[in-house]
Amino acid sequence: MLLLLIFNMLLIIASRSRGGLLAFGVALLVMAAIRFRWGRWLCLIALTVGMALGYFLDFGEILQGDMAPGSDFGLQGRIEIWSRALFGLADFPYTGMSMNGFRDVVHEMYPLFSISSDVDIAHAHNHLLQAGLDLGILGLIAYLGIWLVSVVLLWIGWQRIHDETDRVLIVGISGALVAGWVFGMLDTIALGARPGFLWWMLLAMLAAVFDRSNVRGA
Repeated sequence: MLLLLIFNMLLIIASRSRGGLLAFGVALLVMAAIRFRWGRWLCLIALTVGMALGYFLDFGEILQGDMAPGSDFGLQGRIEIWSRALFGLADFPYTGMSMNGFRDVVHEMYPLFSISSDVDIAHAHNHLLQAGLDLGILGLIAYLGIWLVSVVLLWIGWQRIHDETDRVLIVGISGALVAGWVFGMLDTIALGARPGFLWWMLLAMLAAVFDRSNVRGA
């Protein structure tokens, strides 16, 4: 597991994705806060330092491009994409644009000013907007419901479980879900994308750990 952790950390660094690094850092802080008492102080210090950096530095410059080749939308480009996604959500509130339909429609119906029409915008760069575009408002509500249920299961499972192995699993799943949420606010892996099954695997692991907590708590 340690070797896999090191390997994945190297992959994140090699991807040069600032959103990925941000999600990884936030996930580590949340895991430390759950697992250790001193982790809460670490989160408070990190939040204070982050707010100070945001005050003294230009946030737009910090997020100006992901550094990854072909992903140089930056914060300004993302804001424009988000605005077009909101237009699409307003035009297709009940049915959405179909899975992965935003990339085929955005340049035709909602032209962008700062991004060329030759650039393939694969998604809305926000997992909530993308879920709404794929599935409509009702689908977005269901998607948010899954996240809410996951938080509740994690909380109840943590209160019930006293086995060290299961508690470590809950901490790890919590970190993974937090990383997915944070990354999804600036970028996203659409529900219909190939790597999307990993999110469902995390939810299955969470359900299995929660089921064990019911058995052991009985």
